[in-house]
Amino acid sequence: MIILNIDKLLDGHSYYWLAQKTGIFHMTIQRLARSESRGVQWKTLDRLCEALGCQPGELIVRRRNETTKTSSPSKGHSSQ
Repeated sequence: MIILNIDKLLDGHSYYWLAQKTGIFHMTIQRLARSESRGVQWKTLDRLCEALGCQPGELIVRRRNETTKTSSPSKGHSSQ
């Protein structure tokens, strides 16, 4: 699962503060932080990184799905 590490990067600030800095509606920020969004636009990622003073790799994190039983690659995908 891909998540946005917003809460960790806020450094004590609120979603409202981040909304003011980015121009992104605070409820949208809350949904992104709680992984309740189905996607995110590049422009949104850029605004979040600018306001939080981070790089995309610090904001975007991949967490292993808890339902995944094996670590083998999916059929049809090459590991090369």
